[in-house]
Amino acid sequence: MSYRIFDNPTFSEKMIIAIIICGSLVSMFLSIVYGIIGMKKKERGPFKYLGITIIFLFFVGIALSPIFMGLFGFREP
Repeated sequence: MSYRIFDNPTFSEKMIIAIIICGSLVSMFLSIVYGIIGMKKKERGPFKYLGITIIFLFFVGIALSPIFMGLFGFREP
C-alpha cells in the first residue's frame, strides 16, 4: 500500500518507507514483549494490556477484511 503513494519511488522515498515499516514492526514486537513482561511481574494498571489489545484488534481487522469484502463487495462510497 505504501508503494502506491508514489508512482515511481526514488531511493530516498524507498528508504523512508522501509524505515517506517521496520519501525512499526519493531514497535509492535516491543509492545508485545513489554506487555508480557508486565503481566509476568504482575504490575498494576491496565496499560500492560493496551499494546497487546491494539495488535490483536489489528490482526482481527486484517482477518475480517476478506470476509467483509466477500459479503459486501467493492462498492464505491
